[in-house]
Amino acid sequence: MKPLETITPPEDPVRRRVFEAVGVGFYRSWFEAAELSVQDDHIVVRPAKAWQRVFLEQHHSALLRSCRLVLI
Repeated sequence: MKPLETITPPEDPVRRRVFEAVGVGFYRSWFEAAELSVQDDHIVVRPAKAWQRVFLEQHHSALLRSCRLVLI
């Protein structure tokens, strides 16, 4: 596993937007394996595992709202 300092932002503009909004560590832990898409002015996130969606909703809902991320 690469140290956080050596991870560069993704080339994909949607992934880059999430990366910059939540930070490298949070992105790598929760969003790197997720399916991301743009819908209206929000980024729709489909986590790789169902339990991740539940955990993010329960513990990080304020961050998700502030970054305009919607979980499905």
